[in-house]
Amino acid sequence: LIKLTDCVSSDCLEAIQNLAETNYSEDNTVAKCSILCTIFLSLQHTQENQRRTQLSPAIRRIRAQLMQDPVTEHFCASELAALCNLSTAQFYHLFHAEYGITPLEYHNNLLLRKAELLLETHQYTVTEVATALGFESPAYFSRFFKKHKGIPPSSLLSK
Repeated sequence: LIKLTDCVSSDCLEAIQNLAETNYSEDNTVAKCSILCTIFLSLQHTQENQRRTQLSPAIRRIRAQLMQDPVTEHFCASELAALCNLSTAQFYHLFHAEYGITPLEYHNNLLLRKAELLLETHQYTVTEVATALGFESPAYFSRFFKKHKGIPPSSLLSK
């Protein structure tokens, strides 16, 4: 059996204790409502932390892949799900619940941020950045960048 003390934070346990004490000592509905809100917020925070912890192997893998130079690997959602001991459907559901975007969008956002950082150094051409990020061609990279950022990557070179 799992005890309540094994599943919730100390803040939540303290709020539950306060509710119990308030319940015995007085009939203060406002105080009880406030304590219940604290309990629910704490439980929500605990659930969010559990999701984040459960997804952390996938996040680490995505970030590690993007740190390679050049980026040669691309992630596979089923492999990321397996890292988290989840089915692919569960993985997508939890990922979207936690981050508000899909794993591919998360990956693309990081990829685009890396592209921006490389281009803003003015040390690399668009072709060099496209190659470093594992794109098939500079033209495809330029279309991808413009589609997601609204500006061509070459515009960052002139700033």
